[in-house]
Amino acid sequence: MRQLITCLVRATCVRYIVLAVLVLLVGAHPATLRAQTAGEGTITGTVTDSTGAVSGEATVTATNTSTNVSTSRTTSSAGLYTIAPLPPGTYTVTVEAKGFKTLKQENLDVVGLAELAFNPALSIGATSETVDVTTAPPVLDTDSAILARSWRTRSTPICLSFNPPRSSAIQLPLQPWFPVRNPVPAHP
Repeated sequence: MRQLITCLVRATCVRYIVLAVLVLLVGAHPATLRAQTAGEGTITGTVTDSTGAVSGEATVTATNTSTNVSTSRTTSSAGLYTIAPLPPGTYTVTVEAKGFKTLKQENLDVVGLAELAFNPALSIGATSETVDVTTAPPVLDTDSAILARSWRTRSTPICLSFNPPRSSAIQLPLQPWFPVRNPVPAHP
């Protein structure tokens, strides 16, 4: 009998250890870690030259104008870049590539939980030459018709009882939208 109890206790301990390891592995998964950046935005796009050909190996730097914090990324061979996560705010984006003028775009507004598409076109010239653009480009999302999202929360009552009442007549007065005119009579 003692051996059976010891075996059951060990099996329970092993189950808890396996469960704890699984929770740790799922918690450290990159998709889970990426979800922890909620409330932050992204700047993404394709760097091209004046003819429309992609410009690989360009450096794209986003600088928050209120904090002066900069984040840099290098474009892929296809000219693609993504700068994320970025706290919401106004940014200045600088694009530098060998054989091209440096492009400086000011007043880009990054919104939380949104992706800002910015596709700069570089002009041929020396990198010491800078093209300054001070007006913000029009906000255009080519992937969807949504310009921005606004989230609104609404409070909902939570029933903390483990044995909630089954009658809808009793549950209705608990709803915040239900006008209480005639209270439900108490049951004897």
